[in-house]
Parts: sequence; C-alpha cells; structure tokens
Amino acid sequence: MIVAFVVFASSAAAAPGATRSSAEATGVAALVNLLGLPASVLGNEAAARVGRQRWIAGVMCVSAAVGWMTAFAAGGPAWLFLALLAGYVVCVMADSATLTAGMVAAAPPSQRGAAMAVHSFLGFAAGFLSPMCFGALLDLAGNGRLAWTLAFGTLSLGGLLWSLATRFGRSAN
Repeated sequence: MIVAFVVFASSAAAAPGATRSSAEATGVAALVNLLGLPASVLGNEAAARVGRQRWIAGVMCVSAAVGWMTAFAAGGPAWLFLALLAGYVVCVMADSATLTAGMVAAAPPSQRGAAMAVHSFLGFAAGFLSPMCFGALLDLAGNGRLAWTLAFGTLSLGGLLWSLATRFGRSAN
C-alpha cells in the first residue's frame, strides 16, 4: 500500500509524461517502515507516563488526521507527502506495543497465552482485510487524490470511532 501510494503521489507531482520508479518507491517504503519499531517502543514508554487509554485515544485521533493529510498531500511537494507518510507510519505504530501490553496486563495470568493468540489472530486478520478494503475503495472512488484520502480515512475509522466512544463514555460516568 505504501509503495503504491508513493508511486501515485510522485506521479501526481511529476511533470506530464514523467515516470517514477517502483524500485525507488519500494526503498522509500522500507525506510519509512523502519520508523515503526522505535515508534512502537517509545509510544509504549509515553503511554506509561500519560496513561494507556489516554495515549491510545490521542494517537488514534492524530493517526486519522495525519492519514487524511498524507493522502491529500499527494501531488504536492515530495518532501511534504513523504514527511506526512513518515508521520503516519509513526502514528500508526505508536500505540502498537501499548495495545499489546494492555491486553497482556488485562488478561488473567492463566489465560494470557490464549489472549495473546486471539490478539495476534485479530491483528493479522485486520492486516489481511484492510488492504483489500483499501484497494476496493480506490477502485470504486476512481484512484485519484480523493480516492486515496477516503481509503486512508477508512483505515483510521475504527480507531477514531473507538477514541470518540471512549471519550464520550468516560464523560458519561
């Protein structure tokens, strides 16, 4: 998905008739994805300081906003959409370790193995289904900047809805 987006965004920004290398886009995607590991670890450390639920809700909201901005920046200056793409990957990964640590902490000790198995299964299922939904939305919406913005937005929708439900649920108590 990142490779396809970089090719799309680069092509949209290029002069008419210019081509962009998918090998170049693959290298960019690899470098951007390398930001995920430290973001996950540092995100968990930040969550320990500000509170797990507050951190996750905040990161999910920021992730949604940055995802939409990233897609909308396609066709603009390369530095802008690449910086936003890097920020998006950091935001997406910033709550990963926190979610896993929270699940392990919440599970009864005798059921932690099963809880981790279900957690992993659900994560991999989402990793399987999300690109299919993303691609289907790109096809349905015409594969332009609006289509990419909508597709990035759908990736963030679940987290955004959870964040809002958590926020309003907490204020109702």
